[in-house]
Amino acid sequence: MAYGPDLPDLFRQLADYVDRILKGSSPGDLPIQRPTRFVLIVNLKTTKAIGLTVPQTVIEVLKMLANDEPLAGKQRDDALTGEWRDH
Repeated sequence: MAYGPDLPDLFRQLADYVDRILKGSSPGDLPIQRPTRFVLIVNLKTTKAIGLTVPQTVIEVLKMLANDEPLAGKQRDDALTGEWRDH
């Protein structure tokens, strides 16, 4: 299981900062931003292999996220990935 910020989204934020700096903004004047998009990945094959039980509610939430197009969730036979925005 892994939980953390969505790295491609962080790189997009970084590109925006670089663009602002190249256009003349002072780096000290740019606001500090924190991640707004997070990813939770549960590898069902591995959890089963090491004897862990993933609560059914977690699996159901990940499946809901995986089926929601705007959140770009993904579902495979052995892993569930859910992405969402922290507002």
